[in-house]
Amino acid sequence: MHLVECQDVSHSFPGAPELPLPDLAIGTGERVVVTGPSGSGKTTLLQILAGLLPPTRGEVRVAGVDWASLTRNDRDRRRGRTVGIVFQSFNLITAISVLDNLRLARRLAGHPQDDELCRGLLDGIGILDLAHRAPARLSRGEAQRAAIARAVSGEPKLLLADEPTSALDAGNAASVTGLLLERAAASGAGVIVTTHDERIAGMFDRRVQLGCGP
Repeated sequence: MHLVECQDVSHSFPGAPELPLPDLAIGTGERVVVTGPSGSGKTTLLQILAGLLPPTRGEVRVAGVDWASLTRNDRDRRRGRTVGIVFQSFNLITAISVLDNLRLARRLAGHPQDDELCRGLLDGIGILDLAHRAPARLSRGEAQRAAIARAVSGEPKLLLADEPTSALDAGNAASVTGLLLERAAASGAGVIVTTHDERIAGMFDRRVQLGCGP
């Protein structure tokens, strides 16, 4: 059984033409990078794979379950236990510290608290000194790294990251991408990353190209 299956999927936004998306069959532990020009559907694809956006047509299965077969509450619970997501807007919870964001992600995923693991993730991407800082007091690059650490802290089966290195220099881009791939390998998770960043594209097993641009 594939970890991700996406077949005959498209999405229509109001006032826009239907956007076809590629058929995908991604195995457990596989690392896939999705590239393409702006507007080609990279973010839409990730949102559909995460069960956040229903496709206009087609079928999407993650870990053997069709998102469309679940109620909204069941989708939310399953997403918390199965998928780790790094949004372009980060979506860190601003009322709690960076470390507490990681702790909460583990709780929602049904895992016991493990501060050694959480602190190790923060240390691995150079922001352990920010563990007790509120997300609102982080720079954009720091918030991006915190969001990545939170996504992997829940030990998901599938990691989805939307342009995770867009605010980072070359050194930090390699570091955070390495953390994503390292944590995914440790838990056998699949990884799907969208990017324009050719600095990291070669770190993945397979590339999926959307649209007609480079």
